[in-house]
Amino acid sequence: MRRGFYGWDETELPLAALDARAGRVQEAMRAESLDALLLYTNIARPAAVSWLTGFTPYWSEGLLLVPKSGAPDFATALSNRVGEWMRSVTPTGSILCTPQPAKFFGERLAKEGARRVGVLELDMLPGGQAATLAAAAPALELVDATQMFRRARVAREIGRAHV
Repeated sequence: MRRGFYGWDETELPLAALDARAGRVQEAMRAESLDALLLYTNIARPAAVSWLTGFTPYWSEGLLLVPKSGAPDFATALSNRVGEWMRSVTPTGSILCTPQPAKFFGERLAKEGARRVGVLELDMLPGGQAATLAAAAPALELVDATQMFRRARVAREIGRAHV
């Protein structure tokens, strides 16, 4: 992973802090019997994705998939050239450049047998994204996970920076 002025710097945001954040969200997901969590992001709504990845996808829309275990994956319709830059500033998970992020994740969730998927701010998920996801994975039950995410996000370990 590239470091320096244009890359991710662990002294600014330790990987352990990002892992702890994802772990808290995944623990909350288990308590809610969720197979995954989807977070939509765009220029006006980058905060949740940034909190989990250390990266602010500020110019385009995308989806972040938090699986039951392991690092989150971010999908965007941007080019692979931009994807390489995103990989240099995102220390966790993978960056996927695909013309249809919702279709990609829907097909993946269907293949994995996911049944119940939480969506942060489900009522604000753009209709096109929701329709594409539903077409790719018709058996998925999408549930609003806003309160669950909020509880996981504000739970902090006392005395730990960045967490």
